[in-house]
Amino acid sequence: MFQFVLTLALLIGKIESTSLSKFSSDDNRNESVQTKTGNDIYAACETSFDCNRKLICTDFKCQCCKELYWNGTNCLTRKGQRQYCNSSLECIESLLCVENSCICAEEDYWDGHKCVARKLLNSRCSLHFECQPTLSCARGYCQCPSSDYWNGSSCALRKIQNETCRLIRECGDTLQCKNNTCVCCEDNYWNGTFCITKKQIYSQCSSSIECAFDMYCCHGFCQISSCFNDTGMGKRLNKSCSSTRECKETLTCENRYCQCSRTEHWNGIKCDGNSKGVQFTIVFTEKSHTQETKLLLASKIDGLLSQYTFFDNRNKTTRFTNTQYSLDLPIDKIIINKGIEKVGMEVQSSVPISLYGIQDYDDGHTTEAYMVIPRKYLSKNYLLPSFKVYSSSADSALTIITTEDSTTVTINLQMENGPLLYKNVEYNNHDVISLVLNRFHSFKLSHSSDLSGTTIQATKPISVLTSSIHNQITGNDNLNELLEMVLPLNQIDRVYVIPEIVTRPTSTVRVYCPKETTLIIYDGSNRLTKHVDDRDFIDFTHHKISYINGNHDFLVMIIPTTFQKVQVLFS
Repeated sequence: MFQFVLTLALLIGKIESTSLSKFSSDDNRNESVQTKTGNDIYAACETSFDCNRKLICTDFKCQCCKELYWNGTNCLTRKGQRQYCNSSLECIESLLCVENSCICAEEDYWDGHKCVARKLLNSRCSLHFECQPTLSCARGYCQCPSSDYWNGSSCALRKIQNETCRLIRECGDTLQCKNNTCVCCEDNYWNGTFCITKKQIYSQCSSSIECAFDMYCCHGFCQISSCFNDTGMGKRLNKSCSSTRECKETLTCENRYCQCSRTEHWNGIKCDGNSKGVQFTIVFTEKSHTQETKLLLASKIDGLLSQYTFFDNRNKTTRFTNTQYSLDLPIDKIIINKGIEKVGMEVQSSVPISLYGIQDYDDGHTTEAYMVIPRKYLSKNYLLPSFKVYSSSADSALTIITTEDSTTVTINLQMENGPLLYKNVEYNNHDVISLVLNRFHSFKLSHSSDLSGTTIQATKPISVLTSSIHNQITGNDNLNELLEMVLPLNQIDRVYVIPEIVTRPTSTVRVYCPKETTLIIYDGSNRLTKHVDDRDFIDFTHHKISYINGNHDFLVMIIPTTFQKVQVLFS
């Protein structure tokens, strides 16, 4: 028994000794592997076990995996968008190291995960940086800014006057591409920044290019004739001549010298009082009770008269002599009813004439007439003169005739009582009516209240007429509508002399002021100062010769006082 136990003990001890020896041998071998130096970066390998640290065997070379980069001693995680870097190798795939920052190339943008190509013109977008350089994200699309155009590869600044072009989009706003050159349209000129409408006759100018077609900048004003020398056309006051055609506009050749007519005077620029012209637009505004309409013209020489009716686009030419000449007009094509209608007529003469529109009524004794203002004097801004109507069945009206397409007209109402109904919409005092009219269209707006002080503005020159059927001036039963063509605001003045009218010993003078104005009124030996608000008027009784001046331009009308009650300014 003792021997068995001893033998077992010796056996166990041997086993333990053997086990300890084995474990010790394994530990030494593991320690040897850990301290072994493996293959380094780009060293040859067969498996990743041959490579050191975080290197893996790719294409038989020890390398970092694509999410990592080699910093010289170890593989580290690549850096993301906008993180600090020293080399593009440190940045994740598609990013570049630019100025120590991991960013996308210029032609790419970061979508939150990777760099993707920037979007082309008209591609959908959410933010500006998604679009190609020079493009911006506007209303969800990659677009050029309004000052640029797309040249096929990038946005380029739009071209200015006289630069070459292939398409209109290459030219700046207000310019058009004509004959491969960026230019203004014929009715505009380039002011150095954009195209603006050419100026009308007698407007201030510095160059002839600023003036309307067939006009010249002469002595600082747009005029019909240019400043030619004494041997050419357009001769100035007191220069020798053999015919009127050699003289400057408004002058006539009398006694071999360019002179104003006996009823006119030279104001330094032109002969004042000359109402002659060669181009006119005409319309009548009251159809009921009209028996006939006609033109009355006056000229010093014979000529040809062209009449173009808007309604049927027909043209008729008539020869006239150097005496007063009357010409009948078609009633149905020349009188406007209301709203927008294509009625009226353009009249052109081969020589300067004075022109009047005449309307005879069927009562046998009433005639309405107005002087037609030549086209060259028309403008874009007017203040309406009108009169108090007799009753609600009467009306005060304004009528507009356009001379060019796409004319925007803005009417700012001023009326004694409201509202005014137009197209089933009620308009009150100081409300605005806007409309767009094409060439040779007429527009009539009327109301059973005095519309005096209403302003009319247009984007292109227009004619404006005022009328007032059954007004308190002529009385309830009188058909005379007091039809007149209104002078534009650039044709009115600050000083007026009002003559005595022999056949009308007592008259009313009505003074309209576009701006707040102080007037000084002289009536014989009497002197009075009156203050008038903007777009308002005053009336006073006129007997002999009156004289008025003001600190701003104003408009004067003289009317009979048979029925009109007016303020007595002088006792």
